[in-house]
Amino acid sequence: LKTPFLCAVLKPCSVQFVQWIWSEFSNEEKLTSLYHCNKDGDNALNLCNSELRRFLVTEVKRILSAFKKIKDLKWVIPMLFDCLRAGDTDTCDWIMSLMSSDSDRRKLIFSADSYGSTTFLSACKGGKMASLQWLLTHKLFDQKFVFKADKNGLNAIHYTCFAKTAEAETCLDKVLSLFKENGKGNYHELLCKPHGDTNGNSPLYYLLQKNTSYINLLRWIFINAFDDVRDLGERRLLIMQMMFSRNKKNEIPLLAINKYVGNSYKKDFYQHIYNYFGNIEVIDDQHLELAGYALMYLSTDNWVLSKLIVSKAKDDEQLSKILNVRTDVGETLWIRICDDKDFGQYASSGEWKISVIEWYLKDVLPVDHASIFARESVKGKTCLMLLMEAGLIALADALCRKISAEKYKQKIELIEQKDNGNLDNPKKNILDYAKEQDIPNQIQW
Repeated sequence: LKTPFLCAVLKPCSVQFVQWIWSEFSNEEKLTSLYHCNKDGDNALNLCNSELRRFLVTEVKRILSAFKKIKDLKWVIPMLFDCLRAGDTDTCDWIMSLMSSDSDRRKLIFSADSYGSTTFLSACKGGKMASLQWLLTHKLFDQKFVFKADKNGLNAIHYTCFAKTAEAETCLDKVLSLFKENGKGNYHELLCKPHGDTNGNSPLYYLLQKNTSYINLLRWIFINAFDDVRDLGERRLLIMQMMFSRNKKNEIPLLAINKYVGNSYKKDFYQHIYNYFGNIEVIDDQHLELAGYALMYLSTDNWVLSKLIVSKAKDDEQLSKILNVRTDVGETLWIRICDDKDFGQYASSGEWKISVIEWYLKDVLPVDHASIFARESVKGKTCLMLLMEAGLIALADALCRKISAEKYKQKIELIEQKDNGNLDNPKKNILDYAKEQDIPNQIQW
């Protein structure tokens, strides 16, 4: 969905270069090239640097002023949306002044783009309080428009979670208060539930997926979203449930995007995991999945917290159930900790991660546990395959020793198990892999 013009302004681009591109363009062709959106609904005005944007805004003003009458709102809607994102309310006033009647102004203020995004959603995405106030206090604005979602079911709360400004927290507080005042739910309900999103993702998911550079907004959510929950234990539980909530596809978004989440986010999540498990005597049977997901999230990255969670299991039976918790693709804790690409990348961290796996093998994993034989559904990998592919033959050997003589047939099946393969690579088991990579000690094993 990127045009050559949009690609050009995404690079360090000078005003002179845009002038050269536009040298043979008509006014309407200039606006068309400028307003074209990518798959995320962003155009050149939203994506260019500040110097180029000043030039583009001036040029759009010159073009629109040259029109004797704005007959088609398509020439002004993208400009209004961009100014709302930028907090440029003076230009918003100027655009409204181009309209010949209140009827046209009303159409403009209640307009939506091809993605279903509205003026209010654009203001939320920009994270500018000036734009929100401009709309909310405008004589033609209807507050019902605040709750309108785009074509994917994303509402103003979702859009505010995209904001990367110093005012993002204030904007989110304002939007949440509008929803709450109109009976849409409490803060934590509004933030934890998908509210019509076609994929069933909560606003928190979009904050993590699209806005990983802005930690302050996440911290604001965790501090303020549960103010109406007075019981501290209940509040900690709700935070955990928000972190590991499922969407409509039965996915746990936080586990799916964990590798893309920055260290600042991870430290905050670690703290909330500690706050919950550090303040309970034993894990409640109703919350075994939370313990399993928390261990998966920690993987081999935080041994102290992993030990804390394991210590809260009331007996071996409960611990066994926690170790057998699976994601939507059949991934278990064991598969997740063995599927780590950093084992050999850094000597110190690789040794640490191996020590965590050794601890799980020695002190946590029961003999013949179901997770030893588990296979995730996407690539068809087992934990034995992943250990062998990482070159951790000693750990693979230790894993196999966790299989008793009574399970000999299952042990052979595990060793001979083939993955799913793909167009470029046929299905193979660990012996096939060892031969392909020509690793003598693995072949001999």
